[in-house]
Amino acid sequence: MVEPFLEGLSLQEAMDGNRIFMVNLEILSRLDHDQIPSPFALFFLNGKKNLMPIAIQLFQQKGDDNPVFLPSDPWYTWSLVKMWYNNAEAQYHRACSLIGYTHLFIEAVAVATHRNLSPSHPVFRLLAPFIRDVIPLNCFELNELLAPGSWVDKVTTLGSQGTLNLLSLGWQEWRLDVQGCLPKDLSTRGVDNPEVLPDYPYRDDSLPLYHSIENLVRTIVYNRYLDPDILRNDSELSAWSRELASDGSDGCSIKGIPGDGLISTPDELVLVLTSIIFVSTVGHSAVNTPQYEEYGYLPNYPAVLRGSPPRDKSWREESAILACLPSKSVSLDIMLITKLLSEKHSYGLSNLGAQYMYHPDDVKAWERFIDDLRGIAHTIQDNNRKRSTVYDYINPIKTL
Repeated sequence: MVEPFLEGLSLQEAMDGNRIFMVNLEILSRLDHDQIPSPFALFFLNGKKNLMPIAIQLFQQKGDDNPVFLPSDPWYTWSLVKMWYNNAEAQYHRACSLIGYTHLFIEAVAVATHRNLSPSHPVFRLLAPFIRDVIPLNCFELNELLAPGSWVDKVTTLGSQGTLNLLSLGWQEWRLDVQGCLPKDLSTRGVDNPEVLPDYPYRDDSLPLYHSIENLVRTIVYNRYLDPDILRNDSELSAWSRELASDGSDGCSIKGIPGDGLISTPDELVLVLTSIIFVSTVGHSAVNTPQYEEYGYLPNYPAVLRGSPPRDKSWREESAILACLPSKSVSLDIMLITKLLSEKHSYGLSNLGAQYMYHPDDVKAWERFIDDLRGIAHTIQDNNRKRSTVYDYINPIKTL
């Protein structure tokens, strides 16, 4: 079926050569929503090292009304299918990648931190600049964008309630030690090896930032907790980590906290703090800053489409594409809000806007960290000169 698109390889040969990639949005099939696809798609890494879609099935269940669409199908039919696939991915991006795994995750950390750690606690001082703005930002997000009848209700396929339902499903699967830990996340998804997938700017730019954050955190943690007994006897820290992992109204329900909330070694604490800071800064910028460039041109990454996903391969005209696009007013709303959301409105990694750490060893560690960021920024700029498309969304000097 797909071999005509594999540059002379059989499917098995392409798989053995690590040139087949798959995205499966099965999670969307668990929603009670008739008009949202739950697609999976195959991509082929071609000779030019570009990932190209070679097959898309829009729904999970096999059937005559759920064909596998191919690039050889009629042009407008294939284009329409790709739009519906991107529409499904856009729902996941907003609900899970952006709101759930960044905004609400960091808000939960912020609440637990303010409840359990005194302002003079070294972990509070380390986290304070990275959790400072999340609660007022999320108040705006929930009250102005996610409330019933608000922007998300008007300009997304799922609407506000569907977005929250998808977020809830995604949160049940997200783990701090997997999806929240960049090296583990990349390896789990099979995209960690540059020799397999050479052109992946997010991986190449974010890994140095992750390790730089990790070095900063390790230095500060080891200054205080090199002896595990000191860590285990820190009652504030123990209460904080338990609340992060606990379920129910008195906990954050974050999976993947070492020891199910009983952090017992300095390295376990380093993992947790590194993940929090990385998600709050690099992770958030990667999923937030590109919004306008992705959503702004509606056929590219449609937040909402009219009508129903295609169920057959019949010939379609340009009119079929135009008929499923939203109205002019909805399109302008999407462009306006995503443009505003894509702007940088707060401090980040390279400029905290205030001083929180005063211990001489911590100050030195921070100064080394800033020097690292400058070096990483120059490397990113050099990489962008060689890339076919500039990727500047996580440049620590420009956007973080």
